[in-house]
Amino acid sequence: MKNEAVPASEATPLDPLTSLAIGVGATLAETRAAIESSFSATGDSLVECTMNLNAVSAAHEGLPGALDGEEFAQAEASLVTISEELARISGSDRGDESEMGELEKLATDMADPLAELRKVMLLLEIISANAGILAAEVSGENTELGAFTGNMIALAHGAIDGLATFAKSRSVVLNQLSGATAAGKRFAETHADTLEHVRTRLTEHADAIARYRASAGQQLAHNGDATRRIATRVADVVAAMQIGDITRQRIEHVERGLEMLVELSQPDSAVDPALRPATRSQLRRLVEAQLRDTIAEYRDRTQFISQSLPQLADDTDRVLADGDAQARTLTMSSGDTLAGMLADLRQVRSIFADFRSVHGEADQTAQAVATAIEEMVRQLTTIDRIERQIRMLSFNMAARCNRLGEDGRAMTVITQQLRELAMRTESAAGQVQGYLGDGAKRAATIASGDDRSAELARLDDATNETIARIEHVTEVMNGHAQTLAERGPGALAILRHAALAARSLDDVTEVWDAALMEIEAKQDLVDAEGEPDAATFAELRRSYTMDSERRVHDEICGAAGFDEEVGTSYATEDIDDDPLAALF
Repeated sequence: MKNEAVPASEATPLDPLTSLAIGVGATLAETRAAIESSFSATGDSLVECTMNLNAVSAAHEGLPGALDGEEFAQAEASLVTISEELARISGSDRGDESEMGELEKLATDMADPLAELRKVMLLLEIISANAGILAAEVSGENTELGAFTGNMIALAHGAIDGLATFAKSRSVVLNQLSGATAAGKRFAETHADTLEHVRTRLTEHADAIARYRASAGQQLAHNGDATRRIATRVADVVAAMQIGDITRQRIEHVERGLEMLVELSQPDSAVDPALRPATRSQLRRLVEAQLRDTIAEYRDRTQFISQSLPQLADDTDRVLADGDAQARTLTMSSGDTLAGMLADLRQVRSIFADFRSVHGEADQTAQAVATAIEEMVRQLTTIDRIERQIRMLSFNMAARCNRLGEDGRAMTVITQQLRELAMRTESAAGQVQGYLGDGAKRAATIASGDDRSAELARLDDATNETIARIEHVTEVMNGHAQTLAERGPGALAILRHAALAARSLDDVTEVWDAALMEIEAKQDLVDAEGEPDAATFAELRRSYTMDSERRVHDEICGAAGFDEEVGTSYATEDIDDDPLAALF
């Protein structure tokens, strides 16, 4: 039914209504293109604004949430464990240092009885030499007594050699203990104060984070809610921006009604000539009513938009300012504290490394000392045998001197000297044995104490894990802070720009008002009685996409313009519904 060419020939001038329809249709087409472009661009930017505001709201809630989440809770629990372990390390370090010092003292104290044993063996050597001279004078050719004194000299030499070996073993032990003790002292001097300082700082950091979380969390959560409410209001404006598309479609349908008016003026119109006057009259009224309702609906929605956007911009500015201030306070204060935590934890990791080195050396030293002591005990057993041999020598010497009678009286003095040497040997060897026994126990205590390697590995893992968690929390908070710094101002800028653009949305209605007045002015020219062509109005009704159009249509046309086959099945739009709600 729609014709492409509507101008009349030069021979047949156009009637006023047809001329009006052509002119008004062209004017409406121009304004339709303008509003379509304006609303589309503004709507897209407001959708972006809504997304920005939702991101800002999430950032407001996420900042304190990062300090109140499971990851940071685990980090805090690890801090307590690490602090407790630091206390243990400090105590165990002092204990190990004490044990190692006692070991070194035992090895040092061993010097006096060893010196006594050496004196005894040197005396034995001298006495043995004197006994050899006397034996030669007394026994003459008696080789038995000479062999006896020769055994004494050999025994003395063997004892001196054994003591030299023992003294060498002791010297090695002393050097090992001295090195381990020095390493322990260096660790203590380097970290003694640090251990307690770091423990204190870790506790202070945790307390500070708890305060920041309590003070800023509630306010930031409030700002997050406020920002989300603003985002919802912007979404309402976005929904209202559909009026641009709605109006475009309604204007198109008004244009179609005007085209139908032009078509009815053509000789080849399919409408029965008898029905044309009434059809033209009713179609003019319908076009007028549709345009009037379109303008009213457009003005209502654009007024809402133009009033809402400046208020939204002001509210956003206020909420963002409050939120940014709280966020900066939390980010800066907690950021400094988290950085301090990380620095202290890295220092703890360094302390653990030194502790591992020092106490690994202590463990190795303790094991080496334990092995050396075992060897020294075996060497001491040889000295014990020498003591028994000296006693046997004195008994044998006494027996031989008795058999010699008066000639053996001179040897009796030597016998007494041997007894004294035996007693001195027993006493000194007993002291050495006591020192060795204590040393073996202390070395075993150090070497077989707590499994420090496993302990340190566990602490290293806990420290590294805690560092990783805090670094991640810091990264998350920095991400939220960046979101606030970038997307908040971006949202505000969009709202400010949209508010300015909204001021001119109503400008187009002046053109529509003028067109409406022109249509109204032609009322008297086309009023006609009779029955209109129902098919014309049914066709037009089928083109509608808005319930509001159908409502106006049915008010003007009644049953004459209602297509029972179509009904209201074309109702696809309601301004109160928000098709973009899923985005927010």
